Amino acid sequence: MTNFKKFNKNLLKTAGVLALVSSSAGALEFGSMGNLSTSMGGAGVALRSPFGLYYNPALIASGSKSRFGYSFGASIREHNVDKALPILSNMDNISNTLGNLASSFGGGNSLSAMANGAGGSGTVASTAVLAAAAANSPSSGNTNSTGGASGTNGTPSNLQDIIRNALKAADKNGSTGGSGDVNGENLQKLFEQYQTTHNGNFGPLVEQVVKAAEGANLPSDQKDLITRVANGVDWNNVKFDGNGISTIAIRKGQSPELDNVMKDINTIQDIFKSNNINIRSQNGIALQLTSPYLKSTFGALAFGVFNDTHGNISIKSDPSRLRLIVGSGDNYSELSTSSSGYTFSKSSENDYNNHSLIASLQNGNSKAVNSLFILTEVPIGYAYSIALPGSNLNVGIALKYMNAYGMYNEGSISDFMGSFQNNVKNMENASSYGIDVGVNYDLNLFSDSALSVGVVAKNINTPKFNFKHATAIIKPQYRAGIAYNGDYFSAAFDADLAPNEVYPFAAQNGASLLLSQMIGGGAKVGFKYVDIRAGLAYDLRQRGNGVIMTAGLNLFGFLDISAQVGTSTFEYQGYTIPKYADVRIGGSFSW
Repeated sequence: MTNFKKFNKNLLKTAGVLALVSSSAGALEFGSMGNLSTSMGGAGVALRSPFGLYYNPALIASGSKSRFGYSFGASIREHNVDKALPILSNMDNISNTLGNLASSFGGGNSLSAMANGAGGSGTVASTAVLAAAAANSPSSGNTNSTGGASGTNGTPSNLQDIIRNALKAADKNGSTGGSGDVNGENLQKLFEQYQTTHNGNFGPLVEQVVKAAEGANLPSDQKDLITRVANGVDWNNVKFDGNGISTIAIRKGQSPELDNVMKDINTIQDIFKSNNINIRSQNGIALQLTSPYLKSTFGALAFGVFNDTHGNISIKSDPSRLRLIVGSGDNYSELSTSSSGYTFSKSSENDYNNHSLIASLQNGNSKAVNSLFILTEVPIGYAYSIALPGSNLNVGIALKYMNAYGMYNEGSISDFMGSFQNNVKNMENASSYGIDVGVNYDLNLFSDSALSVGVVAKNINTPKFNFKHATAIIKPQYRAGIAYNGDYFSAAFDADLAPNEVYPFAAQNGASLLLSQMIGGGAKVGFKYVDIRAGLAYDLRQRGNGVIMTAGLNLFGFLDISAQVGTSTFEYQGYTIPKYADVRIGGSFSW
């Protein structure tokens, strides 16, 4: 019982870590900078904006206007954590259901105590009690435990004795006809005798199990559960060990309570396999100097300061230690689920130590992983425009000084906040440089309007940050885009040409790093003092966010707000919450 209580505390601490992390920081892909592109589906490689220096340095020479812009904002994204919220809010109902099942299957004081000890504090712990009760060893020494003595005057008080009575009553050749003391009978022998007599027809046995349960020394709600479950037992896969049940398989659909609880167990295991919450803040200021005279004599210049703060937190678990195995001493049991039902079987201390989720949490094999990466870039960009008949070919390059602060830590779930704060205070610093190159082709239409196509390669030199204890690498990123750049209307579309690694997200369970590959586009309608923008974006590698809807509004140039919201949502306490959201404020001017 002590182990169950410890596990309950660890489970709640784990949930707390994932819930509290919304105040921490999350990720590095191609990213977006500035309100204009953010509100137009993230498209910017061919779109004229003050932040052309970020998206494609060739855009510095596109058009004839100089531009200035600023933008500040943050985004949040979560994966699998939302699944834990309804489970945590429904602990009491889950625990009550499992407590009844545990008492019904085991009938023992010790198992009932475990169920009561679990209380409302742990879904997995309560399910563990059920597993232990269903597959308890007869050697426990507890006269009221599974496989132990029946109640007063031979009245069954647990599932094993109910099955024993039912087997004898259903067996036409049984010597006792289901009456009297049944404790001395070997369940396996009785079961084999029944199978021989009835040629695999388990209908009579189910009938007798229901009758025996109705007359058992058990509370009415536990009797009801057993009668429902009896119909769903896969009797071909029931195995007995001595006088106890070593394996019992139950089909889905027989008990709504059990189905819901098993669904929650699968959800918890899925959460431990893959989970994260990340927040990203991208902020920048950019100045672009372009004019017909500069373009024809020297070229165009741009300067900027971009800050990208991102981090991640997740629970990292060993995939071989996610099985639900419980027990102590010589008695260990395992609960496993499949698409068709649930199986309770005997296990061992060795399997418990090496493969149990409970043991993994107690022994510290599951870790809270937190990372923080603050990158500041100071780029200088140059672009030159080559005049062609009816069009212009623009080529550009940006050289960036890059300064980074980094922190990565794997630590105890119980001490997450303390270790996180300590590591933030001791973040490491390193510097590097980056090179971006781009090409942009403008098909000139009328006035200063153009149909534009662009391609960019960012960080082509693979910048490295040599921290004291690790080396951080930013790999090259490639993107292409097309846009119509008009005076009153603009539209754009971008696509990543290759997937980008999300950094500093740690690969979990030996799997590949989390990847991102964005596509998106949108449109802008602009007037002298106001413009309205909208668009859509989609991550081909992280489909859990759904389609990302984007929008923006600019008033008088200096006041601009943009937002992105994913269509994938979850419900919590009556509220619908998106799994991804981004909000930014800023402004821009052109002349």
